[in-house]
Amino acid sequence: MARILAVINRKGGVGKTTCAVNMAVCLAAAGKKVLLMDMDPQGNATTTLGVRKDRGLGTVYHLLLGSKNFAAVVMEIYPPLFHFIMADADLVGAEIELVGYENRERHLQKAIDPHRSHYDFIILDCPPSLGLLTVNALVACDGVVVPLQCEFFSIEGFVQTRDTILRINRNFAKAITVDGIIFNMFDGSEAKQNFIQEFKDRLDQPASTWIVHYDSQVNIAPSHLKPGVCFNPWGEAAKQFQEIALDLIRANRGIQ
Repeated sequence: MARILAVINRKGGVGKTTCAVNMAVCLAAAGKKVLLMDMDPQGNATTTLGVRKDRGLGTVYHLLLGSKNFAAVVMEIYPPLFHFIMADADLVGAEIELVGYENRERHLQKAIDPHRSHYDFIILDCPPSLGLLTVNALVACDGVVVPLQCEFFSIEGFVQTRDTILRINRNFAKAITVDGIIFNMFDGSEAKQNFIQEFKDRLDQPASTWIVHYDSQVNIAPSHLKPGVCFNPWGEAAKQFQEIALDLIRANRGIQ
């Protein structure tokens, strides 16, 4: 049974898509059955993977609104082999259209629950806003991974994200956990090291924490339509994403 992880932070520009895509690639490379879903109307994960949006397949939009079934929206990405559901600009309209639906917060959960047994991990790349797309992702997920940059506003984004999770848990009888925090684009400076230590000291619940170093090759990889770990597989960041994947696999063994 898949563990569903939402990659989320209410603050934009922290590398959510980079983390979601590279986690999915590394989990698949480790032999796990993975589904990655692009929940962001900007479609950055879709672009990073080099998926053409005119190829005729459905998108997360169609899955959420029930106009296409799961088989009509899922595609294979390789290497390494994993499944993917893309996003396009139509997903913006889903926020408005879902308002008129009954149980609008549970549409994603209803769409993917029948397929959970086919995967080990389902990764949801969430938008930075707290609209119905993000709420659907949270209601559907078991845990979250929160990417952060080592700066003050990331703390604010994390607090907002944590508070949102608490509300979802309360209102929808969920038990979402923070499976991990990724300190992304770390430059090794003493100031950033102090930030990370202070952040860990202030955490009020246990969570895995990981550091991913800044790698210019990872940053330019999307322009080459490749995930960073494929574009620069021997870089420090690639090794760190591989370790994150292994940690998630080990943790999930204890849950199943």
